Amino acid sequence: MARLADDIFVEGFQPVQLTDLVDADETRAVGTSIRDLRNLILQDMTDEELLRVMEDNERLAELVNFMKTPNIKTISAIRRYADAICRFVDDNPSDFELGKLIERGRDASTVLDPTFTERMFNAAVINSDEVYEYSRRLFEAGHRYEVSDVGIQAPLFNVTFVEFKMTGSKLFSRGGVLIEVVDKDEALEELGGFLDEDSDSLKAIKDCKWLLRFSAVAQKRKGDKISGPLMHSYVPVSKDGTFYPSPDDPKQSILNVAAAGYFRDGKRLEFDQCINLERVSSELFITAYLTVSFTHCKNVKIVENDPNEDNKKLADRRLKKTGKAFVKFKTLEIPKMREVLEALREQGSSSNTKRLHIVRGHFKTYTKERPLLGKIVGQYYWGSQIRGVLKEGAVSKDYAVGPIPAPTRGIEKPAP
Repeated sequence: MARLADDIFVEGFQPVQLTDLVDADETRAVGTSIRDLRNLILQDMTDEELLRVMEDNERLAELVNFMKTPNIKTISAIRRYADAICRFVDDNPSDFELGKLIERGRDASTVLDPTFTERMFNAAVINSDEVYEYSRRLFEAGHRYEVSDVGIQAPLFNVTFVEFKMTGSKLFSRGGVLIEVVDKDEALEELGGFLDEDSDSLKAIKDCKWLLRFSAVAQKRKGDKISGPLMHSYVPVSKDGTFYPSPDDPKQSILNVAAAGYFRDGKRLEFDQCINLERVSSELFITAYLTVSFTHCKNVKIVENDPNEDNKKLADRRLKKTGKAFVKFKTLEIPKMREVLEALREQGSSSNTKRLHIVRGHFKTYTKERPLLGKIVGQYYWGSQIRGVLKEGAVSKDYAVGPIPAPTRGIEKPAP
């Protein structure tokens, strides 16, 4: 029954290594690529031919540096460098082990955030298992998210924690994003030299209605310490609740300002030096963006869940064992979500994918000037339309419209 928020309070955090964000297949692919480079070095090559091969392949020069060998400068030393590369690769017959060695040389680690758990005490926890699966399956079906695919981002709470099972992920079993309304001056101080004085991002932070900090965390297996934060993302939100628009193009938005926070040999890395970080984190952030948008939809219900009341015996055992009560959480009831997920699964398993076409869902906002049906105002979610034929036949697309329950702010602090 315990969810990710519960494990945060009981298990705590551990630093994130960049190698935690690379799965076994990718590690093996790194080793294979290095072996392919080694195979360019032939025994009967002259020194001039060896030098030409190394000069034409940057990765070979990188490998020389990785092995702590000086850069290639003279042709008289080229044979020694080539022999060193061959020995290094040949001594590691497994592509996976070879890849691990290369990745370890590029590794870096985060510094733990000692205040994260304390800030979680005041968070409204939302379970978004279905939202994550929906986003992932649409991505696998070829959809690429744009700013226009995400609705209102205005905060419902000062602190919100969105958590979800990461079905299908090779890296983690569960993920979560802490969303906080933050002080602009404090954020600018934390970002430090990441922003240029005349940058659009800096202007957006100073001018936006809300500045939100999204902090992504993840867990490899249930019961493990939580890895994180993987990274922070600062999101400026305009007064109408949408992403802050770009001054150059109103159709585009200043989506976020990233702060990686990874250190190697005591030096902070630039964001683009963090291998796979953006890809892994964006998967978590998109789920959080969609969840916030869904909570603003008038045809999406928020259901309160109290595991301590739903299963008192289990809750009592947990309280006795850990001293912590289960965290109350909320779930979203999204129209047609189950049906859409079943259709996406059907599409993924079908050999004839053309017979089922998914048009991704979208958010619609109706104003007083342009109300729905002449009188209804607010944001609504139109679920993915399913076009084609399923086993059960055609799928109807009717969406209930009703009021959203007033949310309860925050969660009760776990028992000491």
